[in-house]
Amino acid sequence: MHSANPTQTAKPKRSVFRWLVFIVASLSGLFVAAMAIAVVEITFFPEHAAKKLRPTQVHTVIKDLRLAIHSYEIEYNRLPILGATSHHTDIAIRTQGPILPALLGKEASELNPRSIRFFDSPFDSDRRFGLWKDDNEWALRDRWGELYYLILDTNEAKKITNPEFGADQSNPKYAEKCRQTPPPPTLPAEVIIYSSGPDRDPKTWEDNICSWHQ
Repeated sequence: MHSANPTQTAKPKRSVFRWLVFIVASLSGLFVAAMAIAVVEITFFPEHAAKKLRPTQVHTVIKDLRLAIHSYEIEYNRLPILGATSHHTDIAIRTQGPILPALLGKEASELNPRSIRFFDSPFDSDRRFGLWKDDNEWALRDRWGELYYLILDTNEAKKITNPEFGADQSNPKYAEKCRQTPPPPTLPAEVIIYSSGPDRDPKTWEDNICSWHQ
């Protein structure tokens, strides 16, 4: 009889261990490389890096603004607009005027008598994007300098007509996206918000950034 060779059972274990070490080292190398690329891009190509970040930043503002409006509605049992009683149709507005001081809570007002702060947004001294006060009126602009679009459920139907429904589909990629996932005629929401995107045209939905797509 031949005795079992103990080294024969050890080899597969060492082989597996070597592969694990190789995989971990490879992943670590890829992570370091990705971080290096990101640092190089931010350092030497800041404008390109900023362009890539803009949609993410707009998504964040839309999310925060939507949450602020819902928080206001819970606190005051109304929407942060003047005359916000029940209407026959929903109201479409832009991000300027009384709604912003109502959410910022910087001072007591008809819409926010307790001066509660519901919303924070980056201030921009250059007045290109973000939040600023112009001629005694607050304005909130996206990363491409346009006011955001808001539609509020003022008829208390718990749904809003989808502005994307029936939109122009001349862009092939957008048309294909709509064929795969057709935009519904209504959205189950009390407030929807969207940006007109890099082209600054709200009618071209392929680049619009929307709260209901987040």
